Amino acid sequence: MKKFITLCLLIPFAGSVFCQITKNGSNSQGYIRVGINHLGDKLNETLSPEDNALNGQFGAKTGYTLEFGHQFYLHKNSLLPIFPTKIGLDWTYLSLNYSPLDWDSYHKSRTGNLEQGDDESYTYHAGTISTRLGPVISINPIEKLVLDIRVQLDLSYYFNTIEYEEYNDESDTNTKFSFVPDEDDDESHGILSKGTLGLRSNFGITLRRKAWGLSADWTSGKLNAKYAINDEFGKGKVRTNLVSFKLSVTL
Repeated sequence: MKKFITLCLLIPFAGSVFCQITKNGSNSQGYIRVGINHLGDKLNETLSPEDNALNGQFGAKTGYTLEFGHQFYLHKNSLLPIFPTKIGLDWTYLSLNYSPLDWDSYHKSRTGNLEQGDDESYTYHAGTISTRLGPVISINPIEKLVLDIRVQLDLSYYFNTIEYEEYNDESDTNTKFSFVPDEDDDESHGILSKGTLGLRSNFGITLRRKAWGLSADWTSGKLNAKYAINDEFGKGKVRTNLVSFKLSVTL
């Protein structure tokens, strides 16, 4: 939880400092993006719960994305004589991503029934709270049509609420897997207490005309996570690849 609080304090402080530096220049523009996302891959019924989760196979349904930021251009004149081209920095101040995870079918295939499912849910939640910064090139090939291409470093606070349990009648074995708080704090509870802070890479494009446009981003990387398998604790890298498609509004 301390890492999450640190990130929440860092984003507004860094944003205010950067805006103060660039406030005298008009060569910048803000944006808001809203859309959908997909986290990781589908579940593999032949793999154990921990193998699926640690390899980024979360069984995620369509999720949601909300983000806003600013593009700061480093010059006013075009770099190319053919069509207007500018280079700058794209800072996504805040990117919020949420994804529901459905493990009901996985549980049924592993146990052959849903008896436990009558009283127990196998739907979980995952998400990221991120800030991103990196170079952007904006190309204006036709009239008011602009293509933005960006590469960013993504600082993310990632959480996942998987708490899976299955009982196998044939082998008379019980299997449990869950992500646990990253800090040794018995009083840590709730969704955000199971998060981890780390760096990923992000590649994105936006095609816009005047204020409206469409954006696509691919965020990839592995983040450290603490987990429990049958009450035994471990640490490892969790793949958290995310693809998102958004409606973009330039301010």
